[in-house]
Formats: sequence, C-alpha cells, structure tokens
Amino acid sequence: KYGSAADYLMTNAHRRPILMKMNLRELYHFVRLRDDQHAQWDIRALARGLMVEIHPRLPLSAMLLCGKSNFAGEFEKQYQRPPRMVV
Repeated sequence: KYGSAADYLMTNAHRRPILMKMNLRELYHFVRLRDDQHAQWDIRALARGLMVEIHPRLPLSAMLLCGKSNFAGEFEKQYQRPPRMVV
C-alpha cells in the first residue's frame, strides 16, 4: 500500500532485522565507540552481543575488543601492566 515510503513511516518502537558485514577493523571501531559508557543502553547491548559472538570464534584477534572506556582494564588483564599513554 505505501511502497518504499513504509520505511519512513515506522516508529522508533519498531524493530527491524538487518544484516551487517564488517571486517575486523570495522568491528573494532564499532565496538570501541558503541560499547563506551557514554553510549545509549540499547546500542551498547548490541555491541556487547557482537563481542559475545566474536570472542569464541576469534580469541586472539578479538582479545582487546572492548569499548574505549574499558580498554585500559582489558589491556592490563592481557599484559599485566597498564597501557602506555602517548601524549
């Protein structure tokens, strides 16, 4: 009935499934921004869901996959020392 305009008539309460394709660099960038403590809860939940799916499949490649607010803790957990901050 509404054709292609139907996509714009949906409210924010509607959920729509999507299919994404990302390489590892893009995934790191997405999770770094969206799993941050300043991100909205729903997008943060999506980023954490991606991390839960990726960690078992790519354990070495994704060992530092986290939001930017959690990076220092994840780095220290892996390397037993805090990261060096370059100014």
